[in-house]
Amino acid sequence: MAVSFGTYYMNSSTFVTTEGLWTDSGLTIVAPDGWYQSCGAYREMSGGVLGEPVTCPSCVASCDDVINLSSSQGVYNIEVEVGSNTGAIIIKFDPQTIGDGILATYNSSTFNKLSSPLDGVHQSTTVGVPTYVGDSATACAALTVLPSSTSGINDFTYRAGSFNPDGTTSTVNIAVGDVSLSTGSPGECVMVVPKTLSTPTKIDVQVISLCTTADFQISVECPEDLYAFPACAGPFGNVGTACACAVYDTTYYHALVNGTIGSPAVYDYVFTDKYGQTPVVDGWHKLDDGTPEGKAFRVLNGVIVSMSSCPTSSSVWEVERCRADGVSETIIASWTGPSLNVGTKVILTGEPECLFNVISSSTALPTDTISATSSLTCEDFCGTYLITNIDTASVLTFEYVNCSGVSTSLSLAPGSSSNVCLKSIITQPANITVGWLSCGCTI
Repeated sequence: MAVSFGTYYMNSSTFVTTEGLWTDSGLTIVAPDGWYQSCGAYREMSGGVLGEPVTCPSCVASCDDVINLSSSQGVYNIEVEVGSNTGAIIIKFDPQTIGDGILATYNSSTFNKLSSPLDGVHQSTTVGVPTYVGDSATACAALTVLPSSTSGINDFTYRAGSFNPDGTTSTVNIAVGDVSLSTGSPGECVMVVPKTLSTPTKIDVQVISLCTTADFQISVECPEDLYAFPACAGPFGNVGTACACAVYDTTYYHALVNGTIGSPAVYDYVFTDKYGQTPVVDGWHKLDDGTPEGKAFRVLNGVIVSMSSCPTSSSVWEVERCRADGVSETIIASWTGPSLNVGTKVILTGEPECLFNVISSSTALPTDTISATSSLTCEDFCGTYLITNIDTASVLTFEYVNCSGVSTSLSLAPGSSSNVCLKSIITQPANITVGWLSCGCTI
């Protein structure tokens, strides 16, 4: 079926509610019978009356589509179907060098923050208006002589795979704080829009090109959970205190700008949740990059602005095995990595299934190596023990917390014994002995 575009007039404010279509502003010349379409709905004109509106999915762009435009100035509107999945909607926008503005609207909230792989955050100082990005050397006067007001800009809507004229124009006003140009092309800038619920399923994106030519590429990705990585919960006051953190006790999430999956880099976004809703607090933090030392990174305005590999240091420590029977068993172990603190829980290379508590530094010769730190406590750690009733006459009851965290009792006949897996001891009668057998539950 052939498709053509034209200008028509309505007796209502929207295509969905109008009773008919006319070809003149006085509404005297009725448009010909046939099918008419406006983005999101189509209606059949018959006898000068429009039928009921029917949804037209082909009018709406699909998430993960890549849209390229090389045309003239205009206000370009895109409605994108993102589906019912939750996660972060990632918008990738490359304004090339000329310079364009972008604003996204989802669930009645607006988004105008971008992070460029060249120089990081770009965002208008005003909520709810587009952020204009581009190369300062090639941007036109509308973006460099500010404030500016440009009238008569044609409006376009993305329909069925291309931008089509709406037959209307806009006046675009730009304040000084709306423009954030780069020295060079900013590249593929990234915007993060959190989607925590199944609905709404559509997002609106507006791109404004005020220079003589419009030249941009944009894609709106389907919502997915952001990428997780282990970190020390910050913020810390400086890189030194961040590097001193020895336990990765939290999970952060990043949106890729320069990084790779699970390995953040400068100008990546960092959040405390998988949707991209809550940015990490500004300051220094530390991530586990697979090395003993780790890497410190500084966050400003929710984006990584610098990273630093933590220095390597060698030390020797006396560590005590985590045991619930109260017996002290120590080992001398060496450590290469950030500074350790007394009380830090560690894993040894020779006994990877066991947990140890750092009790002091040492000058003795080490017999093992600390391979990693742990966020567990000794009370969380499970071990296997031999429980014996050495009483010759009485049945005795031993109470303990098992490895599932449940309070449990064990009754032993005189002279009998039993192997149990436990985290801690609640009640130990005088004639009950407890002997450590192994780390973890080996029964």
